[in-house]
Amino acid sequence: MYHFNENNIVAGYIKELLHNFNLPTCEVFVPNFTVVYPNTNYIYNNSIIKTHQDVNISTYDDLTLYMYDFVQPYIYNKPIPNITKVLKLNSILYDTYTHEFLGNYLRFIRDFEGIDLMMLYNCFSNRLVDNLIYNAFNAEDDQYKIYAVPIKLDRKYIIGIDSDAEVEIACGLFNNNLQITSVDTGDSSITNSLYALTHKKFNQTQFNNPFEFEVSSINMANNVLIKDYENSLKLFIKLPAQNKSSISVVEVSGSVNQFKQGVDGNITNIALLPSYKGELPSKLSLFKMNDSISYPFADRLLEYLFGQAITPNEQIGENIERVQKQLLSPTQYYRNGVRLRHVGYYGVWDNEIRNTVYKALSIKKNKSVVNTEKIVNIPLNQSADFNDDGVVDMDDAYYLLYHIEFGAEDYPLLNEFPPTVVQGDLNGDGVVDEDDVLYLQNYLSAPSYTELNAVKTAASSFIYDITGYIDKDVESLITVVEE
Repeated sequence: MYHFNENNIVAGYIKELLHNFNLPTCEVFVPNFTVVYPNTNYIYNNSIIKTHQDVNISTYDDLTLYMYDFVQPYIYNKPIPNITKVLKLNSILYDTYTHEFLGNYLRFIRDFEGIDLMMLYNCFSNRLVDNLIYNAFNAEDDQYKIYAVPIKLDRKYIIGIDSDAEVEIACGLFNNNLQITSVDTGDSSITNSLYALTHKKFNQTQFNNPFEFEVSSINMANNVLIKDYENSLKLFIKLPAQNKSSISVVEVSGSVNQFKQGVDGNITNIALLPSYKGELPSKLSLFKMNDSISYPFADRLLEYLFGQAITPNEQIGENIERVQKQLLSPTQYYRNGVRLRHVGYYGVWDNEIRNTVYKALSIKKNKSVVNTEKIVNIPLNQSADFNDDGVVDMDDAYYLLYHIEFGAEDYPLLNEFPPTVVQGDLNGDGVVDEDDVLYLQNYLSAPSYTELNAVKTAASSFIYDITGYIDKDVESLITVVEE
């Protein structure tokens, strides 16, 4: 696990990533998720828009033209004056400023790319305040310590702290280590409303049984003005000064109950990656261990930041889906010697597709040489009419495959073979198997196949199809199955 205020290669990489990324300061509109405010900028359909003054504060399925004005186009990671910003390299340490910038970057990735990594990020930023006097929160009282955690309006959080004594929380405005009061805002209802709606006390709390918290602005007084100060919004956490507990504050996009199920078990029923519906093989490490250290993020977050994880915006996911669809086709089975029987999830590299690809590579290795001495020299245009319809065609290849897969009772071979030959054993290896299906398909695919016998077919197109096309990597396999 990594720590705050460290100087290492990971900290350097994260700072370089954020320094080279033009992060929008406005939210991305996400249907039924983003709470839309009037007179506010949003990214919508690759454009910067500004909502009208009369827009109701709410979530929407979509935005209509009468709700906003077009400002300018938005191009991913391109600098836009007064809209985007980059991390300033003021320090070589992974400090509070860098951590909070990373949080906003992950929120943008969640809303724009559809990849929710916030469960791997601790919103707690190790910001201890010493100049706050805010109702019951007085930083001058040395019996307590107060942390300021940056949060967002209209979002849900789960908070894990071990404490046998009282824990107190409330939202307020705090920026650049300075408290923002009604004198600054010109309206006392902002801070009064924030405190009244968010102030809570807990007699005791448990780290591995986190409690829920949400700050909804919809019912707040002067909520439009509160939105203007959202970048200064902090959750104040007041603890006894001697408390040494780790602290984890995680922003939750979906169901809080589903998320909390992952604290003691695996991450289940949580759409970390919307197209992946399986179980992710790790626990929520930010709530896994209380060792008196508050970690900035789970180690697995680095896999995504370093490009070591496959996500829906990677082209490899599309390539895998293309392979799966092609290998499901029976005709592709005949052509290349492999066939995919079942697809669990399209775009997911699971055991089924893995074993199919390995089988293709094994065929290349084991079938690179054909022993023509074992081939039965009989005209296939006479002996391969398995469905007895008077013609040897691709229907016979299907019929032979069904005979192998489902049995002779349902699909008996209706033609006659010489008494010295196993019926259906076209390649003469002594067994009737999938290689015979491939053998017949190659025979039917050869030019002027009615004049060819099995020996000619084996000496030409059989070797060509198997060893000439199937290569050792997925990209070559994609080429194969699409031809």
